[in-house]
Amino acid sequence: RCYCDKKRGEETMTKEKKISVTIDNKQVEVRPNITILQAARDNNIYIPSMCTLEHLPSYGACRLCIVEVDGLRGFPTSCTTPVESGMVIRTDTAEIRGLRQEILKLLLSEHPASCLFCDEHDECKKFMGTIRKVGVTTGCRYCPNDERCELQEIVDKVGLTETSYPVYYRGFPVEKNDPFYDRDYNLCILCGRCVRVCNSVRLNGTLAFKQRGKLTTIGPAFDRTHLEAGCEFCGACVSVCPTGALSTKTSKWYGMAEAQVATTCTLCSVGCRLMLQVKNDEVFDVLPDYDAVVDQGLICVKGRFAIPEYVNSPQRFTT
Repeated sequence: RCYCDKKRGEETMTKEKKISVTIDNKQVEVRPNITILQAARDNNIYIPSMCTLEHLPSYGACRLCIVEVDGLRGFPTSCTTPVESGMVIRTDTAEIRGLRQEILKLLLSEHPASCLFCDEHDECKKFMGTIRKVGVTTGCRYCPNDERCELQEIVDKVGLTETSYPVYYRGFPVEKNDPFYDRDYNLCILCGRCVRVCNSVRLNGTLAFKQRGKLTTIGPAFDRTHLEAGCEFCGACVSVCPTGALSTKTSKWYGMAEAQVATTCTLCSVGCRLMLQVKNDEVFDVLPDYDAVVDQGLICVKGRFAIPEYVNSPQRFTT
């Protein structure tokens, strides 16, 4: 039934008449009932965003996706503003670029930024790969999400080369007591993705914002451990984290995957779809596929974390 409903919905969308809008002096035809951000991405127009995720409801927290729209006051967030016929949108004016850089500087005022602005960044990337040996993040090549961090990509595309605000290092201890993944909230930018996917997609309610101001962090209420709070360790929060705040224990130092291979989980009869992350012909991580018809990305702890250790186990018969 779910599959039929989905196909029916897709057919309805294709029959809906597209509307005309102007983005950066270019007239485009876009789908109705979508946001400006979705319309821009459908037409390969880049708008930075940290809190937006395709399978989560609009949030508008990071403010990086601001745009100018004729007839609207101020700078609305493109991830929460629906498109309308005849809309005139500007995504990359000098004023918007300046505002985005200031917003990004504020985000980086509580995030280690040595890997983003160092003069020896390129040389370090080539020759300092062997120092990935500790679990505590101190910046540069020690970050578990180095080279796959969305913050690095946005800083590069926004054109930020320095931060004029003093960096406040919050000094949170790295949480390693729970199984499967580590948590370093010194790298957290409070985008809220993990909280929203836990509550809105997984319907588990383990995570929430705690404290206020500079003490704000994320985790189970009342200082409980994830085990005590009933966490299923599905890994959805790790998959959506844009920085190195959440990292899988077994794969955090592997870097970028060389290939991604779609497969079907064999650990039970449901047949969830998995996206294997492969490097040097070795499976080192597994990600969910939120477009999968059977599971819609809701894989379990076994599919998310057990596959690499199972496949690479020296006790496994391969012949």
